[in-house]
Amino acid sequence: MKTIGNIIVFVFLCLSCYIKAQQDESMKLPVNKAEINKATNLYKTDNTKEILTTFLRTALNNITSKEKSFSLNTTLYAIDSLFHLSKGNPSDFIKQTSFDFKLKANEQNSISSIYFGFTTAIVNNKDLKKDSLDSKDFAALEKNVFIQADIKKSLHALRIKKEEISNQKIDSAKTQINSILQSLNKSSKYEDPCFTQIKINKRLRALFSKVNLSPDESHLKQIGFDKVLEGLEDKEINEVQTDIDGELEALKDYINTKELEALNKKWDDAKKEGNFMMLTNDINQINFDRDVFRGTDDEDYKRIVKSYREGKDPLKMLYKEVAETYSRRMLWTISPAMEYDRENKQGIYNVATKMTVGISNKLQRKPWEIEANASFKVSKDTLKPATNYDNQVGLINFGVNKVLLENKDNEPKMEFKFFTQLEHQFGKTSIFPKSIFSLNSTLRINLFKTIWLPITVKYDPDNGNLFGFFSIAANLSD
Repeated sequence: MKTIGNIIVFVFLCLSCYIKAQQDESMKLPVNKAEINKATNLYKTDNTKEILTTFLRTALNNITSKEKSFSLNTTLYAIDSLFHLSKGNPSDFIKQTSFDFKLKANEQNSISSIYFGFTTAIVNNKDLKKDSLDSKDFAALEKNVFIQADIKKSLHALRIKKEEISNQKIDSAKTQINSILQSLNKSSKYEDPCFTQIKINKRLRALFSKVNLSPDESHLKQIGFDKVLEGLEDKEINEVQTDIDGELEALKDYINTKELEALNKKWDDAKKEGNFMMLTNDINQINFDRDVFRGTDDEDYKRIVKSYREGKDPLKMLYKEVAETYSRRMLWTISPAMEYDRENKQGIYNVATKMTVGISNKLQRKPWEIEANASFKVSKDTLKPATNYDNQVGLINFGVNKVLLENKDNEPKMEFKFFTQLEHQFGKTSIFPKSIFSLNSTLRINLFKTIWLPITVKYDPDNGNLFGFFSIAANLSD
């Protein structure tokens, strides 16, 4: 048994060292893949996150039972993020491998054992890894990205056209004001400087209205022109004209910069919220047939264009669809661990494997999952005083997990799992019975954002025993 423990420690150390090597081999994920993985984590069930955490998971387990525990599961990616170990993008390996730490307590609430191990994915089709994005999904995403990029380019082209119209209005006002100034007496004393200022200010007010300045903006700009026109009767016309021209050119820059910043902000807000309603007036002015990437599927193109015209974000909708589809795929993990029994002063060795997969990859509300688990644990037979490893328990369970409640974004908020379990004693021990079959169910309720309350009920039909206990868990994402 000491040899087994040494092997587990050796494997654990190898995995720790492997992080650095994997960082060099990791391939940079395109932005769409990273976004899909983030969305996929939202659609994963809490049952899946218990098998392999997406970032960090803490839990108080079996609070009402005799053997309660505190567990902490953290991915290598979470550790990497905390200590900034990676130079570039993290590898797939460190995102799908977690360290598992657990403190177990006895009936007196004192620590009875310390558990330490790791979980890594044998098969993880739920998360996108390197080139694992299906060609069909990639083509659809690529097409949507091209269309969205062309829409943004077309919106900027419309802005430039509006900018040219605005500049023409300013140039027209400049010509009119210069004409007013030139019509004045060329001498040092003007015939009616006060009347001249009134005429110029009238032209400026009309200009401010045409270029859509707000009352506050008009007032601030007027102050600048008033300073130029102040003491008009004592200034040279050329000096006043130059200063007026300077103020009007500054007005051009101000309006153009404001419109550019406003469009960029609307665009960024629309992408963040998945809502293009603020841009629909401009979007409906775009000539899609001429300026926007079409591709080959006309019906799909029309659907995408229709979504944008209605203020929706088809690219974000597609991200969610792809992410939700991937969240239903297979996850299969293996978890070797070692545990120190403080009461019996010896080690406990355990290995477990778990598999879960959605019954259907198709998009459907409140999905089903199939789960199959197996584990083998070697520990002391406490009926024998000497050190021994005769308590050798194998466990197999099989069941289904059903999402009962989702929020408006289709994220799981309540789940119910029913599973059967067979426990068999393989060791040379007097523990009886050798095999125990039980029916089990777990109801998981999302209390608040990342906080879940799993309530488990176990029934032993052979002996008529019924056990119930609850836990509380928190899942943290990156």
